[in-house]
Amino acid sequence: MADNKLPGITECCGCELCVNVCNKNALSMIRQDGFFIPTVDKSLCTNCNLCVKNCIVANPFEDGNGSKACFGAYYDDNTELLKSTSGGFAYALSLYVIKSGGVVYSVSLSDDAYYAQYIRCDSTDSLSKIRGTKYFPARKGSIYKSIKADLTSGLLVCMIGLPCEIAAAKRYVGRTDKFIGCELICHGPTSEDIHKEFVLDLEKKNNSKLCQINYRHKDGSWKNHKVKAEFVDGSAKLLDLSKTDFFTGFAYYLRNSCYKCHYKGQNSVSDITIGDFWGADTSSEFYNEAGVSSIVARTELGLRVIKSIDHLAIYDVSYEDVQKKNPRLDTSEELPKERKAYSFFYKFLGLKKTAKLIRFYWKIR
Repeated sequence: MADNKLPGITECCGCELCVNVCNKNALSMIRQDGFFIPTVDKSLCTNCNLCVKNCIVANPFEDGNGSKACFGAYYDDNTELLKSTSGGFAYALSLYVIKSGGVVYSVSLSDDAYYAQYIRCDSTDSLSKIRGTKYFPARKGSIYKSIKADLTSGLLVCMIGLPCEIAAAKRYVGRTDKFIGCELICHGPTSEDIHKEFVLDLEKKNNSKLCQINYRHKDGSWKNHKVKAEFVDGSAKLLDLSKTDFFTGFAYYLRNSCYKCHYKGQNSVSDITIGDFWGADTSSEFYNEAGVSSIVARTELGLRVIKSIDHLAIYDVSYEDVQKKNPRLDTSEELPKERKAYSFFYKFLGLKKTAKLIRFYWKIR
């Protein structure tokens, strides 16, 4: 008989840690309103409460890591830099870890591009799979168990993901200097369903299966915000992100918990926080038209790792410099009053018709 108090759909962040800690396999993730939440098999649950004790929402970390130093940086090879979403720090960090004999866990598209999932990278060749922005949740599966197994075997492990996912990993593996948690400055993801419906529509329009999509393709400049869709027939399509149907979901339909994130700013439990340096402009000494990363070292481990990475043009900046034009560093996205209506229409009309209604609303408001 189960008597747990796991968060429901409005609170759960979807980190999947509860599924990983349950040693009775009584928990699984189900889709609700386009997002995955845990469900309990009462016939298997022994009411041990291990899931609730480890839940990073029901029992959040008491203290965050604050910040120790901040930087603006970009990868010093422009060819590689243009393949990255912002300044290429995540790529440089991943290279450092793998060349140090370690492994990297981050997010890759599935083979059919319909969903995203965490994968384990143990070679530089595999890093191409985790490049590019997804903007929708990744399936975690058993990554926390895999990370702990790698740490137990003595490997250096880096995980690059959302703040809640890094918090979940930290809760699972405990304190160790062998684990580098690198979080992204997070707006919050829209649903996997919206992404998949958008992809299916692209495939229908182009009469070809999609093999790759990047929601932040640079098209020569970091601030262009293009979507690049590549198809198996060799064709490609470039779209303005803000004009896509997908963008309406990203604007109005995030996971509920993302509007009240527990792990923003000084409450972060990551070692490193990274994102776009939106406050950088041509007057900044560290500006690069191809992209600039903002970096916050949260721990001594994070700072030590940052200073050990090669191929970075890196500059000291203040926390306020990083904050400039990047409010999601410290605060959650505000819950839009239109979210409830968007959810209702999307459920009954689908993405295309809902997006059309939203654009009409934008015109008349």
